[in-house]
Amino acid sequence: MKKYSYKDAKRAPQEGAISILLSVLILGVLFLIGITISSLLTSQITMTIQAGQSVKAFYAADAGAELCLYQARQISGACSVEGGSFFGTIDNGATFIAQRIDSTTIHSTGSFGKASRRIELTW
Repeated sequence: MKKYSYKDAKRAPQEGAISILLSVLILGVLFLIGITISSLLTSQITMTIQAGQSVKAFYAADAGAELCLYQARQISGACSVEGGSFFGTIDNGATFIAQRIDSTTIHSTGSFGKASRRIELTW
């Protein structure tokens, strides 16, 4: 059986303190890594949602431009005259505003959520 001296008794608490300190540092690093990963995932999810809204806004603008072009060629409706404009809502909730600028140009803006896209048709 080993006898402990005063020096041995003094070392034991210090070794435990170092272990606790290293554990806290390792947990802190792991916590920072977790926070960084969750922040990146949140920004990626936000960008994915915005991309989906952007596509819906673009197709709304396209639908408005095509409808305005149809009216211009049929010489009926709001876009049959220069400066004429109209707006509409698509089934998915996207909206558009189409305007005939001159005899050969149409501007159409589609909106969905926070996204807004504008296209121009010339012929």
